[in-house]
Amino acid sequence: MTVQGNIDSLEQVVITGSETHDEYLKVNDKIREIGEQYMELYNQAREAATSGDTTRATQLMQQVEEMYESANTMQEDFVRNNPASFATPYFLSRVQHGLDVEELDELVINLDPQLNAVPSIVQLKKRLEKLRTVAVGQIAPDFTMNDPDGNPVKFSEVYAQNEYTLLDFWAAWCGPCRAENPNIVAVFNEYKDKGFSVFGVSLDREKDAWLKAIEDDNLTWLHVSDLAYWKNAAAQLYAVNSIPSSLIVDKNGKIVAKNKRGEELRQTVSELLD
Repeated sequence: MTVQGNIDSLEQVVITGSETHDEYLKVNDKIREIGEQYMELYNQAREAATSGDTTRATQLMQQVEEMYESANTMQEDFVRNNPASFATPYFLSRVQHGLDVEELDELVINLDPQLNAVPSIVQLKKRLEKLRTVAVGQIAPDFTMNDPDGNPVKFSEVYAQNEYTLLDFWAAWCGPCRAENPNIVAVFNEYKDKGFSVFGVSLDREKDAWLKAIEDDNLTWLHVSDLAYWKNAAAQLYAVNSIPSSLIVDKNGKIVAKNKRGEELRQTVSELLD
């Protein structure tokens, strides 16, 4: 293997002579190109939303979502087709957050045994065990966390008051979360009188930023946070490693759906309540 570059710009280092690195570059270069394209569209969508052109903003965000999913699909295909490659743990770690338990379990089970000792795979298997406890059909783990006024709020007491409750993990600093908020607001307003509510759990660190985002985005439901960033206790309990992340529970706490966003969220709630 040959490594060429400058220690002051390690991201520009060129590595040759490694079959694993060649496999990584072949996929990652394509992902980077897609990423640059969808970030440009995302910025255009934000500008359109700011100017009041909600139709264009929605169309652009749909394109962003499609491009983002195409990058994920590319990585999932690599994992499936290259179960023994040492580049596979890297791509698997990148797509794991968007997969449900069954999909992730399938990918992990089919890995070559030689990858079992890779640290990221060891950690992924531990996370998979936790994810099974918060899969669709399971009873959502209960937790208590303070609202903006410092009052403790128990999740089970919230969902018991509604037919269905969306448990939404988000943060003021999370661009995709803020982009999804208008959709959640629209679904909430449409179905709140039919028994649908939202319970927001913020992974923020700064209380002022959290409260400002709640006000700016018109999030009129209950909110809690321990202001612990990624160490948020509820996020740890639910194995949340990326946001936005969400699940829907019924009034008994049974998880009925996970990570429904955009139009899919409205369709899911419609099927449950209409």
